[in-house]
Amino acid sequence: LTHYQGNTAIPADLLPHRTSAEGKALLPTNATKAVVAVGSVFSPFQVTHYLLDKALIIDEDTLYELSLKLEPRLPA
Repeated sequence: LTHYQGNTAIPADLLPHRTSAEGKALLPTNATKAVVAVGSVFSPFQVTHYLLDKALIIDEDTLYELSLKLEPRLPA
């Protein structure tokens, strides 16, 4: 079993071994494998920007109200 850190392969026998309270070896879960797989395909920069794009969907009225709070307009 080989794990990857960045583009470098790390043999499993060099990784610290995790054990449960009963002393049984813990194997990586499917969620851990998925995170490792996604992490090796996408950079943290790409993941962050994808999440920000999904989180920052604002309609025009809300954006206008926020801009007024940041830069108050003087009455004409």
